[in-house]
Amino acid sequence: MADVGKSSHGGRLNAFGELSNPVTERAYRDWSHSEIVRQTRIGLWIAGALFALYVGIDLARTGPGVPLAELAPPRLAVAVGAWLTAAIIGRVRNAATVFRLVLAFELLAIPVHWGILAAHYQDPLSTLFAQLLVLLGLYLLIPNRLPYMMLAALFATAGYLWSTATQAPWVTTLQVAMALVVINCIGALFAQRIQRLDRLQFLELIEERRLREALEEEVRRREQLEDELRQLATTDSLTGAVNRRHFMELAAKEINRSRRYQRPLSVMLIDLDNFKRINDTAGHSAGDQVLMRLARILRRELRKSDVFGRLGGDEFAVLAPELDEDAAARMADRLRAAMEFQLPDSGLAVTISVGVAGYDVGEDSVEPALQRADQALYKSKHGGRNRVALA
Repeated sequence: MADVGKSSHGGRLNAFGELSNPVTERAYRDWSHSEIVRQTRIGLWIAGALFALYVGIDLARTGPGVPLAELAPPRLAVAVGAWLTAAIIGRVRNAATVFRLVLAFELLAIPVHWGILAAHYQDPLSTLFAQLLVLLGLYLLIPNRLPYMMLAALFATAGYLWSTATQAPWVTTLQVAMALVVINCIGALFAQRIQRLDRLQFLELIEERRLREALEEEVRRREQLEDELRQLATTDSLTGAVNRRHFMELAAKEINRSRRYQRPLSVMLIDLDNFKRINDTAGHSAGDQVLMRLARILRRELRKSDVFGRLGGDEFAVLAPELDEDAAARMADRLRAAMEFQLPDSGLAVTISVGVAGYDVGEDSVEPALQRADQALYKSKHGGRNRVALA
């Protein structure tokens, strides 16, 4: 656990067990608000119930009559005040307002208790237990800021000592004073410890959340890096087409699917016509632009189920699931027409030649179909280029 004098975010806890950093302290109060209000309301309901219960005790002690008539109203007033305060703070969203409302109730209720003790109990020692119970309740039963707890408790202590001093000899007053001082010290120390532990728990949770978010960010960064590495390992950096190795992996999957379901599958080999002349005449930058244009056309014209890859240099391959040779040849001709253009400035015609072959379900790999597509491409080249040929 973090050092008790420091938060895990560099703040400190002051002598009252509160965070010295006001921003962090406000964050703690916002975080704990609903629980503090819940506990405070419970404490106020219990305090009100105890004051109301004392009416029955007074009845048993004094019987019906004037003393009871004088004791019951103030006790019930405190009880009702406690319950009203509990109801009000349940609707308050500001922690500071809740603390002040509780303190205001306590400062109003305490003099009522003084008056009850002074007017109806002649022996101060006989009321000492009730005094100690009230002080402990202020520290432990009703949550509040420690400075407010101490203010209310010291206010009550002063009244109890004044009442004792006016009714009893100094020895009795000294005994009562010692008991009250001890209970104030015990209550304040316990309350401070609770305040510190609550805030340290909050800081631990904040630090845990920060570490979790940092870990999640690191995981996201690693996943992104892995995606980038996977992209580099499986795609051609210039055109974005899959590379030869990944194309063969995808082809193996399509082969298995075609064999399992007895579905047609065709392969195209695409080669740029006179690509060396384009590089030599217009430069390698122009050649790269031509390659990227071909990749864009393939990406635009092919179906989502089709796969294209750059096998090397200016040679591309296409897997066309669910298409036989004739249908694949029609698709290839659309690609050929879309790619035909003149290179700016140089006036060179840019065209492609395509060889198309169907996959035979009796074959174990795509290699035989690629070889037939390569033969068809050879026929296309020697037939005048800028055309599509079937195996």
